[in-house]
Amino acid sequence: MNRCLIYLLLFGSLFSQQSLDSLFKAGNQYYESGDYEKALSIYSQLSETVNQVDVFYNMGNAYYRLGNLGESIWAWEKGQNISPRHKDIIYNLTIANSKVRDRIEPPEGFLLLNLYRAFIEKNTISDLIGLGSLIILMFSIVYGAGILKPGWESRLTPIKILLLAVLLTIHGLALDRYWELSEIKAGIVINSRVDVRSAPIKHPKNVIFRVHEGVKVEITQTQPGWIEIILLDGKKGWLNSTAIKSL
Repeated sequence: MNRCLIYLLLFGSLFSQQSLDSLFKAGNQYYESGDYEKALSIYSQLSETVNQVDVFYNMGNAYYRLGNLGESIWAWEKGQNISPRHKDIIYNLTIANSKVRDRIEPPEGFLLLNLYRAFIEKNTISDLIGLGSLIILMFSIVYGAGILKPGWESRLTPIKILLLAVLLTIHGLALDRYWELSEIKAGIVINSRVDVRSAPIKHPKNVIFRVHEGVKVEITQTQPGWIEIILLDGKKGWLNSTAIKSL
């Protein structure tokens, strides 16, 4: 009975994967034929089931072809969260972001801090865990060499200390990346122009500034129908929840 259940589960999983592959191929065929609306419909359907970089990459391409700059940036950003070093996504985002009206440059920071942030953003948690595992393996080899060759133990001590320091650093980086992805919520403005208000209520006199399609914002809190955002330059306010897509 248990064996039959396992076979059924394996068959169901295989059938499901084949269905997803077929859907993806169908979406690609619609895209190649210029039917971007149908392609987008399929990619959107797939994105609700799988978290796959190619789905979001193709979805971004379809949005861009349809002239939806904000939603194309949103899709490529979603893809970049999965694969930070995806060259085509990086290139597309560079082109798309150059067309965003509200291009806000982040404040200049210290060189080491900028290098640190660049390294974090180019690696996933899995990348950092994998690197940490490699360092543990190297430490085990060095430690074992010290046991097998007692005369080497004192010579290998600096290497062990260095490897431990690197391991602790990598674990710190992984925790920082996890916190960034789980605690800091971001979104992309998808409407062509949005009024940002001082309070979550529509009133002619509480508009404090405007943002435009494609700008990336940090989401600080939400209320029914409203989202509070903060920009890189520190501007803060409320906008309608339908004007933004969360990452």
